[in-house]
Amino acid sequence: MKKLTIFLLLLTLTTGLMLAEDYSREKFWEKISTVKTNEEADPLFTDYIQNTPEYEFAWDLFNMWKSRRQEQADALLETLKTDEKYKDKAWYFEGMQKNRLVDRITFARNRISKDEDAFVAYALMFDTYTKHLFQKRLE
Repeated sequence: MKKLTIFLLLLTLTTGLMLAEDYSREKFWEKISTVKTNEEADPLFTDYIQNTPEYEFAWDLFNMWKSRRQEQADALLETLKTDEKYKDKAWYFEGMQKNRLVDRITFARNRISKDEDAFVAYALMFDTYTKHLFQKRLE
């Protein structure tokens, strides 16, 4: 029984990693390079924004898409906000829209104070610190 449990756990982890790999940055760039029109790109952006496990990558894609197709990107954001499956991603996007870094950190800390297990709040803090605070020291 113990061996079966370990096997099932490894199988689940491996399957999860393979699914996550389908939504990697490399796969996105590979797929987008074959697209010829904005209309053809819309489903690809939608799929990756919704399904990539990387919040920061989803945010970057959203901004890239919004710069060319604002109406479609805004419609997707409304869908993310209303769909229970994507509510954490919509919350992350809301936090990333805060212009001041201190507002982002406060936004994340408020979420953590309500739910210490809120992974998305820690992801927002981590991405904010690494992208904006530590990067300036490296320049």
